[in-house]
Amino acid sequence: MDETLAEGDFSRTGDSLDEGLDLQTLVIASLFSDAPPRDGDPVDPGSPRTGYWADAYSPDADVYGSRLWILKRSKLSKQTPILAKLYAEEALAWMVADGLASRVEFDAEIRKINSATKGCFLFGNVYRPNERTPIAFEPWELVRGAA
Repeated sequence: MDETLAEGDFSRTGDSLDEGLDLQTLVIASLFSDAPPRDGDPVDPGSPRTGYWADAYSPDADVYGSRLWILKRSKLSKQTPILAKLYAEEALAWMVADGLASRVEFDAEIRKINSATKGCFLFGNVYRPNERTPIAFEPWELVRGAA
């Protein structure tokens, strides 16, 4: 796992993930893969429909990825961190449902970057089942705007 480059890899033994940094890789892949927009999302009608092609074949109507990409097309506002938290938690809910995590806690906030710029940053924790210490995720900058 290379957090600087936001890339990683995971491996399996049978039907289980091998121990290591695999959960971090799954979090990054889930958050930064584009899920399709939902009705009412602020997306231009002519913009390409995003999403994972295999979702069309999911027997459970699962959707992979997150809607964080929608925020990159919008202006920084008080609503941005609220939406970032919502999009992150819905993108990672499958980890709890599938038993890879006991809980997922993400939050977002607007921080000053410099005197002229602010940004919305996403950060959080993922708890493995039966473990008290979370895997912590340092803040990722999602959106920039004027201070």
